[in-house]
Amino acid sequence: MDTNEVSTLERRLADLDRALFLNEERLAREPAPPSRDGRRTYRRQELESERRDLRTERGKCDQRLREAQSEIKRNFRLFMPHREVTPSVERARASFEKLVAEARDGLEASADREERAGSHRQARLLRAQAADAAAMVAREYPVLAEDAGFQVLVPR
Repeated sequence: MDTNEVSTLERRLADLDRALFLNEERLAREPAPPSRDGRRTYRRQELESERRDLRTERGKCDQRLREAQSEIKRNFRLFMPHREVTPSVERARASFEKLVAEARDGLEASADREERAGSHRQARLLRAQAADAAAMVAREYPVLAEDAGFQVLVPR
C-alpha cells in the first residue's frame, strides 16, 4: 500500500458520502411508508436498497482505508514528506477531475431520466455508477489517472 492508494480511498469515501447525502435527500422527498395500499412504493424500495448498498460499500472502504493507513504508519514509522506538485501533475489532476465531473453529471442525468420514466431500479444502478465515476474514468484513461496520482483499486 502506498500514499496514492490512501488518497484514492479518501476520495472514494468522499464520493460515497456525497451519494449517501443525495440518497437521503431523495428519500426525504418520498412519501413515508406505508403507501395507501399498505406497501412501500417501488421508488422508495429502490432508494432504500441504494442506501443500504452505499452504506455497505462505505463501511468496506472505511475499513480498507484504516488498514492502509496503519500499514503505512507501521512501515514508515513517520509521516511521509509531502511531494511537491509540479505543473504537469496539476494539469493532469485538473483534466482528470474535469472528466470525472462530466461522467458523474452524465450518469446522474441519465438516472434522473430513468426515474422520471418509472425505471427506478435502472436509476439506482446508474447512481451507483455515478458514485464510482472516478474509477470508471481511471480505467478508461489509465495514463492520465496515473499522472494525476489516482490508483484504481481492485475489490477484495
